[in-house]
Amino acid sequence: MISVPEYLLCLHNGRFDHPDRMFNSVADTWENCLTGAADVKELIPEFYQPPGDFLLNKLNLSLGMKQDRSKVHHVALPPWAKGPEDMTRKLREALEGPYVSQNLHHWIDLIFGYKQRGPAAIKALNVFYHLTYEGSVDLDSIRDPNERASLEDQILEFGQTPRQLFTQPHPQRKTVSTSGATTTGLSLTSDLSVESVEMQGLSPDPPSTNEAVAAVAEASEGLSSWRQLANLKMSCNQRAHKESVTTVAFSHDNQTVFSVAQDTTLKMFSVNGLQQLRSVSFSSLALSSCAVMPDSRTLVLGSWDNNIYVYSVEFGHVLESVLAHDDAVSSVHWQNDLLLTSSWDTCVKVWRYRPESSGKKGPSPLFLVG
Repeated sequence: MISVPEYLLCLHNGRFDHPDRMFNSVADTWENCLTGAADVKELIPEFYQPPGDFLLNKLNLSLGMKQDRSKVHHVALPPWAKGPEDMTRKLREALEGPYVSQNLHHWIDLIFGYKQRGPAAIKALNVFYHLTYEGSVDLDSIRDPNERASLEDQILEFGQTPRQLFTQPHPQRKTVSTSGATTTGLSLTSDLSVESVEMQGLSPDPPSTNEAVAAVAEASEGLSSWRQLANLKMSCNQRAHKESVTTVAFSHDNQTVFSVAQDTTLKMFSVNGLQQLRSVSFSSLALSSCAVMPDSRTLVLGSWDNNIYVYSVEFGHVLESVLAHDDAVSSVHWQNDLLLTSSWDTCVKVWRYRPESSGKKGPSPLFLVG
């Protein structure tokens, strides 16, 4: 906030806040949040992003003097922090540590979940002013311009609580401990039981002793290979996209890599030649997923524009686009002659693929079956 002072001035009618109320000490603010009912500050993302320059008054702004006659300048850091960069780095490590991962669902329940509203929110002491909740006031129905302007100013300057996304307790995130065991009790060792193999669907019928032993051995061998991850060596590093890459996939002969990203592009790379072969963009929004069809000449791509696209690698153009969902397509997956698509609209759909229609005029190569 100090690095962008106009935000502070907007919040306080063109003036900096009273020096004693400004954020100028991590320890004091921590104490106020724990003991004061009126202080509901939360850490902004900058606390987890080095170098932490927002904690320094680099502009040398005159922020006033507190009642104890101390000048408000740089934010006073806790004793365990050597400086802003050290503090934000340690906070980032803590945020990505096992304790946060194991307890993150409690925070989700408070901010986005079932403890945001109703009796659960009251019990959790998580209740805010009623106008801050989404849908609590219909601005279009307010005829008094002064009342509407007052509410708009309050929303602009003090914000609103996020949209409630969940009405049931959020599941705990599965984490892997240093011993290799997950929070669900599954151990990444070879001590698999027959029951665990059955639960994973490796044997649909009650297995004989020999079949069970063979299935356990096969599963153990697969898990054992993953313990060799420390021996992996990077063969190349390609800066492929301008924005986050959402999916990568191999062609069936492992000679080509396909990648899609939030920059709306599909790119093809040669594994042997270590070079880009093609870059195309045919959606106005991010591409979220990519599935390679059995003929290796056709791709099915999911997009945030709710469509799935059938793209011909051979001819270099889109064969078909299908409005698949009511919200962004999040994933596409091909298996057993069926295409599965999932979406932010909470739906999963099953499609059948007609490879013989690709590249030819005729019916769509995709049709919904469930």
